[in-house]
Amino acid sequence: MRRSTVFYIIACVIAALVPYLSTQYETAAGTSPAVMFPGWPSKFEGKTLTPLALNEMETSFASDFPGRIARFTDGERELIIRWVTEPTRKLHPSSDCFQGLGYTVKPLAAHRDEHGKLWARFSAAKGDDRLLVYEQIHTDSGETWTDVSAWYWSALQQESGSWWAITVAEKEP
Repeated sequence: MRRSTVFYIIACVIAALVPYLSTQYETAAGTSPAVMFPGWPSKFEGKTLTPLALNEMETSFASDFPGRIARFTDGERELIIRWVTEPTRKLHPSSDCFQGLGYTVKPLAAHRDEHGKLWARFSAAKGDDRLLVYEQIHTDSGETWTDVSAWYWSALQQESGSWWAITVAEKEP
């Protein structure tokens, strides 16, 4: 077998394996080290999370999102958790999604949770469906943002990282 043929076969094998190797990591485009996905949380505010399937629109959006998106319930509330690997305009306020789904959205005063962290808050209404929605972006080190634009400009200053964008929707009392 000729030496050039051997190199060609090796190159083909490597090229065929690259897609399988990259599924272990979420690579942030334009940044250096790849960020390994830490896995979804199993609990939120002390309650066990049960995964829910993404709807068709969410699945379509997730296919081009720099990170991962999942939906959960804690038995009373529904959560959308987005793990983001790079500064992106594809991370937008949840109120935009609710408006796109036909909800009337009304901004509310920020909410401070039992740990002293601020959450953006709005009400969403569609027919008889009335929800209170809270959202926050945070890092594992404790930095938080209640505004997507503020997060974006802050994230642009970092060489690499990952962030959690959490949206919590509950029935309005």
